[in-house]
Amino acid sequence: QMGQALMAGYKAWADGDALLPSEIDEYLMGQTTMRFATATARTAALTSPVAGMRSYLVDTGLEYIYSGTTWAPLEYWKKKISAQSAANTTMQDDGHLRTTLVPGTFRVEVFLHASGSTTGDIAVQWAFAGTASESARTCFGPTRATTNTEGGTAGSPVTAANTVGVTRASTHFLATAVPYGLDGSNNSAIHEDLFLVVTTGGILQMQWAQETSSGTASVLSVASRMYVKRYA
Repeated sequence: QMGQALMAGYKAWADGDALLPSEIDEYLMGQTTMRFATATARTAALTSPVAGMRSYLVDTGLEYIYSGTTWAPLEYWKKKISAQSAANTTMQDDGHLRTTLVPGTFRVEVFLHASGSTTGDIAVQWAFAGTASESARTCFGPTRATTNTEGGTAGSPVTAANTVGVTRASTHFLATAVPYGLDGSNNSAIHEDLFLVVTTGGILQMQWAQETSSGTASVLSVASRMYVKRYA
């Protein structure tokens, strides 16, 4: 049965070998990535999953592994499928760069390609619907009013005046709007690296806006992308 301990290791069959029902349940099911339409369909089919099982969900397009307590997505990436613009300082959800995190330890990286005027620039922050007991955020990118240069001092807390920094504290600065400079003609490269120990799952959503309202919109291009990896 699904709830029993897995048989030892991996098995390859030779022509003429018998295939027992227990081997179908344990070896074949354990060595196969199972495909389901939704998480609800997976739960209905696998009432007693065991650690190490893998599944693929059609609705999310992601592969998952069962940790023994929960189905966690494996390392994956997302990209912007269309450009998005902002012409004011009202923070907006990015239409593509978001993910659902379950309890566990994660590293989330975003690589952004932004363009716009030096007047408007761009500011980035994060909203997390869950809770994290420990976290860090490192930000790299061009400072305001300069072109393609790093600003701030590595190791300093992330604040509105410091575009490069890292902190590890009970207040993890996800909601701090970090500004980056745009030069009016070239794409600016921005990299944010998040480390999160998630205790209550929820949606992690990147948000952004202009640093200063401008008649010329700031734009995130389709080259922007997000990488998510779970460590525990």
